[in-house]
Parts: sequence; structure tokens; C-alpha cells
Amino acid sequence: MSRWANINGFCFSTSKSVAIHFCRNRGVHPDPNLNLANRRLLYGEATRYLVLVFHNRLTWDPHFPSFKASCRKLEYVCKINSSATDARLHGLDSVYYVAVRLATGAFRTSPIPSLLVDADFWPVDLRR
Repeated sequence: MSRWANINGFCFSTSKSVAIHFCRNRGVHPDPNLNLANRRLLYGEATRYLVLVFHNRLTWDPHFPSFKASCRKLEYVCKINSSATDARLHGLDSVYYVAVRLATGAFRTSPIPSLLVDADFWPVDLRR
């Protein structure tokens, strides 16, 4: 992998790289030795890739606290950004409406006003 990275102009940081052995087996089994640039990679229980937190037992337990915290930030930002232009706010509105669709299990073609009434959610412009 290091050779391929050097040929293609990539550089992997050995201090930031973590190996994870994804497995649900309960028995003890050794992790294979993995090296990157002649340095042994350390194994971790969980690691973050983009916005997802992957756990070695294939559970989402470490992901949900960080996901919940980021959702709370979106709620606070909704109040702070109320002075932005309507075009900018419309982009944030779509994120809120996607979350409403996911929470209710509705189709993408479902009308937003009907979903908000059915789910007992306030429209974004009234929440600001």
C-alpha cells in the first residue's frame, strides 16, 4: 500500500492510521500484524471515517453519541443563522426536512407541510 501511495502521490500518516479487526466472534483470536511504511499499525476498538464511527464489534454504539451531538449543533445553528439570506436558509431547511422524512419513514414525494402536521413538528421558519 505504501508503494502504491508513493507512485500515485499519496501519503499515509502512520500516526493517524488505525487498524480495526471487524468481527463478532466471542472467542479470543489474535489480530494480524499490519505494517505501514515499516511501522506496525495499532489496533483500535473504534475509529471515525468521515462522519461515521465504526466499532470493531459491528455495532453503532460509539456513533450515536457523536451523531446526537452534531444534531444538537444543527438545532442551535438554526437559531443563530436566522439573520442569513433566504437562499442560504433554504439549504438548511432541506436538511431539516430530510430529517423529518427519515424520522417519519415517509416517501421522498410526500408533501412537507403534511409531514410536519402528521409528525407534530414546527416548520423551520417558526422554529427560528
